[in-house]
Amino acid sequence: MIFKREPRYSYHWTPAKEAAYLRKPQRVQNKLIARYPLISDQLTTPQSSLEAEKQRREALNIQSEMNMRTFRTNQWRSARKLYFACDINTRAVIKKAWQSGVYPADPTYLIYVIEKNNGDYQRRCNFYAEQDKIRREETARIYNVRENQIDLFQ
Repeated sequence: MIFKREPRYSYHWTPAKEAAYLRKPQRVQNKLIARYPLISDQLTTPQSSLEAEKQRREALNIQSEMNMRTFRTNQWRSARKLYFACDINTRAVIKKAWQSGVYPADPTYLIYVIEKNNGDYQRRCNFYAEQDKIRREETARIYNVRENQIDLFQ
């Protein structure tokens, strides 16, 4: 199967980010003055040190990347589970469609190709079409009842 490895990213602390962080207390104070002019001098917001903020953002970046990679891994595992649940003939069709190269090497596209070929996509479409039909019939019934009512305020 075609597979695209997820690139790793690192957090870069730039001078612009540093300047924005150092300006933050003044921006917050200006907002407080605009919103609460009578008590703005009594309201303060604590701000951590520059090094603590750098460490916090780097930790958030690492955690965010780890969460995203875990999410993508689970998508690939789900796709593989769906693929190997198909019979051999369906797998051959899926493999041919996937390796034809029209889809990006992404698990969501692989799941789409699998569901399109194993019948799940059509079953889901039929289910939602039936739900839509029921909803439309119910809506038409409600409006037909209203049309048949006598308007007392004419």
